[in-house]
Amino acid sequence: MERAILENRKTQTRRVITAANSTVDGWIWNSVRFSSLDLANPKLAEDCSYRSSCGCLKYASSSEDDDPTIGHRIRSRWCVGDLLWVRESIAVNAMNYAAMKTMKIAFDPLGIWYLADGTKPSWCDKTLTARFMPGWASRITLKITEVRVQRLQKISESDVMDKGAGATGPSHEEWDGDPDQYQKRFRELWDSINSKRGLDWVTNPWVWAISFEREQA
Repeated sequence: MERAILENRKTQTRRVITAANSTVDGWIWNSVRFSSLDLANPKLAEDCSYRSSCGCLKYASSSEDDDPTIGHRIRSRWCVGDLLWVRESIAVNAMNYAAMKTMKIAFDPLGIWYLADGTKPSWCDKTLTARFMPGWASRITLKITEVRVQRLQKISESDVMDKGAGATGPSHEEWDGDPDQYQKRFRELWDSINSKRGLDWVTNPWVWAISFEREQA
């Protein structure tokens, strides 16, 4: 996926709506209180008045409300114009990495190898997964251009391609004529990551659909 971003083939991502990435009526709710919201309610809908700044879902009821007719607005914490740095797996020389941590900056004489660029060189004797890559080592910065709210299964074939799913799916030479071929590949990728969380394709969760562009150095 990092390579797809660097080659401008991935310009979208989707994140399941959670307490960690949302606000409710402008407030941060903890995960327990957030779980009281009825996200399965068929009355839930996008509030288009927020589309120019961030995604917004309206008519969300909570089991904690005294009045069950109260409807809350769930908004994305990501907004148009926000900058995000991308984590990716890296390899370094352990001794040089200790110096980099002190200076909190990455530069060529000390050396960082990004695994998306291929097999790591012999001088790299320490590997860090994306989860542990420090922000100062990031080489990719993304600028959010749009945040939409939608059900996962509403993703279009063109949106699947913007997510870069085609990059890990069949090539044009392998295309079998099925117009939903890349979307099926996306479903496989989604389930491989989210099924263990109970958020697989068939559950059709509400998601933030985030579009972005890469900031050029």
